[in-house]
Amino acid sequence: MKNALLKTMLVVFIQMQHVLAFPPANPNVDPYYGNSTFEIKSQGANYITVAIDGDFFNEPVKKFAVNNMAPGNHYVEVFTDKVHHSGYYATTQRVKLYAGYVYIKPASLVHGVIDNFGRFYIKSVQALQMYEPVYYQPVYPDYPPYQQQQQPVCNAQQQMNTTSFNALLQTIHNQWFDDTKLNVARQAVQSGWFTSEQIATMMREFSFEDSKLELAKTAYSHVVDKQNYFVVYDEFWFSSSVDELIRFIH
Repeated sequence: MKNALLKTMLVVFIQMQHVLAFPPANPNVDPYYGNSTFEIKSQGANYITVAIDGDFFNEPVKKFAVNNMAPGNHYVEVFTDKVHHSGYYATTQRVKLYAGYVYIKPASLVHGVIDNFGRFYIKSVQALQMYEPVYYQPVYPDYPPYQQQQQPVCNAQQQMNTTSFNALLQTIHNQWFDDTKLNVARQAVQSGWFTSEQIATMMREFSFEDSKLELAKTAYSHVVDKQNYFVVYDEFWFSSSVDELIRFIH
């Protein structure tokens, strides 16, 4: 009788383990799924530095961005450097423009602004689309049969038309990560021709400076108006990136 009771209790215990056990972790779940991008743009002439939750980003920039930011309240501080002149001497003083909590909505692009008067505010909050792989089929120019074995001559007629470019731009926009955006853009520019302004427009889809610079380098040999390539300089946040691109071109 005692052995039968013990066996019954053991069976009940095993069944309870199956009921209470947590489901196994899904290895396919993206740990950054639902995170957001936070941007701050200085509209005036001043460069800014930013600290988030005590982490200080000490390089002065006109546009600041951080990717894969966890949703919720974050303590944000924004600084700028003021130069004071006294005779032949000048001193620099760091001034805090803003300090306070900013709510980061899940899976969103939160765009903040420092206006011309040094005031901070949230300009817009846009939903970010979740990552879904989209494969761009490049559009190849139609060349006459006798030119297929020749090196195509770069001219304005060969640039990607507006309809195809808008489709490409939407495909880049739909990607979740900068690396995926860059892969799509790089595939496109290596198989077609673009204007300098089109490359600048594509660069605005990226959140990181390295991605912008990589695209600008890759695309230079595939633009039809190299004399206008200076328009991409305005898409960089750091002057060091402009200098690096100029060295690469020359």
